[in-house]
Amino acid sequence: MVYKNISLSEDAYARLKAAKRDDESFSEVVLRLLGSNDDLSDLFGVIEMSDKERDELLKDIESVWGTWDN
Repeated sequence: MVYKNISLSEDAYARLKAAKRDDESFSEVVLRLLGSNDDLSDLFGVIEMSDKERDELLKDIESVWGTWDN
């Protein structure tokens, strides 16, 4: 199994931890909360971030854009 590291704000982590059931991993709780739709566009506007956080996210995406295998 491949693992990826992600960064969360303290608030996001606290909310994810609160949603986590005793018998769940964090991966399982994320999958449960996302549901089976697999359409991430449903999440647009759900996650609030500052302009600085948005800029950092876009910078990180740009830096790895060409590294994915097709």
